Amino acid sequence: MSRIALVEDHARLAEMIRQALSNAGIETDIFNTLSEARYGISQADYAVLILDRGLPDGDGLAFLRKLRE
Repeated sequence: MSRIALVEDHARLAEMIRQALSNAGIETDIFNTLSEARYGISQADYAVLILDRGLPDGDGLAFLRKLRE
């Protein structure tokens, strides 16, 4: 089964998204910071990465650019 990585620092919003995806049969791992996401995506294979732009330790778009390099 495919998994989604969700990078979102707002805990309540992240949980609501996770629950909606779960109801659709999609497993989701939540990361609160880019640092957590960096480690998490190195440990698992994700089909999709959903990124918040404004995180405590950086910008999600800049993080995505680095991942694509």
